[in-house]
Amino acid sequence: MLDMLEIAWNDVLSNLIQTGLTASAAALVLLLLRRVMKKRYPARAVCIVWAILAIRLLIPVQLTLPDAPLQVTPRTTYLSNVTLDAAAIEQAELPVYEQAGAVTTQHWVTNGEVQALREAAGGPGSFSVFDLGQVLCVLWIAGAVAFAVWQWHSYRSFVCVLKNSSHPAERDTLRREFEEQKQSLGIRRDIPLRVTPAADCPLLAGFIKPALYLPDEALSAGEAGFIFRHELTHYKRGDLWLKLLLTAARSVHWFNPLVHLLARFAQEDIELACDDAVVRGMDVDDRRAYGETILRSAAAQAKRRALVSCFTGDKQTLMRRFEGIFDTRTKKRGAALIVAAALLVGTLGCAVSVGESGGTLGYAVSVGESGDTPDEQTRRVLAEQWAQSANLQYGYTVQLDGENTYVLYDYTNTVMWGDEVRQSVPQRICSQLFFEKKNGDWQIRHVGQIEEQGIRSLDKFRLMYENDLGLPDFLMVDWTDPLLDIREPVQAAQN
Repeated sequence: MLDMLEIAWNDVLSNLIQTGLTASAAALVLLLLRRVMKKRYPARAVCIVWAILAIRLLIPVQLTLPDAPLQVTPRTTYLSNVTLDAAAIEQAELPVYEQAGAVTTQHWVTNGEVQALREAAGGPGSFSVFDLGQVLCVLWIAGAVAFAVWQWHSYRSFVCVLKNSSHPAERDTLRREFEEQKQSLGIRRDIPLRVTPAADCPLLAGFIKPALYLPDEALSAGEAGFIFRHELTHYKRGDLWLKLLLTAARSVHWFNPLVHLLARFAQEDIELACDDAVVRGMDVDDRRAYGETILRSAAAQAKRRALVSCFTGDKQTLMRRFEGIFDTRTKKRGAALIVAAALLVGTLGCAVSVGESGGTLGYAVSVGESGDTPDEQTRRVLAEQWAQSANLQYGYTVQLDGENTYVLYDYTNTVMWGDEVRQSVPQRICSQLFFEKKNGDWQIRHVGQIEEQGIRSLDKFRLMYENDLGLPDFLMVDWTDPLLDIREPVQAAQN
């Protein structure tokens, strides 16, 4: 159980590192090309690219190739008080240890090397283990939970203040303009229009029950039309949910500054995409009027908030938004950009693997080797050679099960029955073979037996008996013990 827990901690850490590294590398490439992308593709396509990256960051699973070109193996286990003799060290094949006499040294090693040492020592008591991976996982979980709780608490507190201090808009012209903009965008849902001094700019808040909040009602009909259309476009496109996705990615990767930078630019592009939709088809005068409305709202110095849409923004964001408002160049639809970004994320994910090499899954690969695994033909030949050298009595069957190799055979031994020597009842044996690579050639490192006793699962039963060796179903042996009576086929099968 302890070994399984250590492996689980290290797997979580490895998956988190691999996901963060590959997604961050893809994000860095896209951030460097961001200005070029803005000139050729619409902001909406760029937002989809950020969404793809955020989704990848939230899937902590390594989608790598079996033999990834770049293999990173963190050494997160610290060994101390090591008291193994030279024979055990040689059996574990860890050249980092001293080879003469008793060894008392300290090292950072991988989880696979710890397992090899325990196997060589016959137990975990010959050295002390400190698992840094477990500590890092606990810190990561604590940081992720703290960040998520802080974000959600800030959002809920702000929404509660908005609700408690707001009242429905009273001006008929504002309500009428609001309904006209909803109708023009095809929105049928009842979205309240409320006024509150707690809102430092016009904003849309609420995932389940959204509402549009205004700081006051001192708006002209033209300004109200621009503001309502902007915020309702956010609602129609589901931009609040995209912001929630980005916040979740920031929570999981709270320690990664590139993820926070990605989220910041993504929120900026969300506003740019919304502006593009609002000014589409407008002439220069209407675009200027829309920009002036944004400037007047910006006088309140609105704060940047992660989970609401705000009509204005900070100085840098406003400058980029004005550039976009007056940019009338024809741009491509962005399908090629989205496909290229998805391929970039997938390629980087497949090319990098973090953690133990593939050889640790069913094979005992020597330290310092390439980490590849023997193919099926090599495994079968080595298993055949081992079985022939063992002189198995009733023949054998080599079974390849994924990355595992088994040799199945039946075995009997001689027993004394009074003064008579007899053969015991044959029992099915399943030996599992582990391989290693030495001097460029594969060979068997260790053979372990899966005992016949204690079969409690269908998988284990099928492994032992599905591929029968062609032996008779019963033997004419005169056993007095009824539980060992195998003289009749039915009784033999029942027993």
